[in-house]
Amino acid sequence: MADEVRSYKLARTTETRSTCPYCSVSCGVLIYSKAESTAKDAKAEVIHIEGDPDHPVNRGTLCPRGAASFGYVHSPNRLQYPMHRKPGSDKF
Repeated sequence: MADEVRSYKLARTTETRSTCPYCSVSCGVLIYSKAESTAKDAKAEVIHIEGDPDHPVNRGTLCPRGAASFGYVHSPNRLQYPMHRKPGSDKF
């Protein structure tokens, strides 16, 4: 039976406290990220987002938009850098 036990999904991850960006309520979220290597400059990838149970506003709960924020982080349509449109132009 011990051979069938899976390792904990959030083991060896970095927990970051943040706020949900979707509305003015600013619910607390916990963002779990994990780097592929142990190098100092390794880029971490977000692997899980959940509500912060210690936050006084939402107490661990998230609205549907906040709960879907993990999909927003990994969306191919997400802007990765700021875009600028010059005055009078129709292109970025």
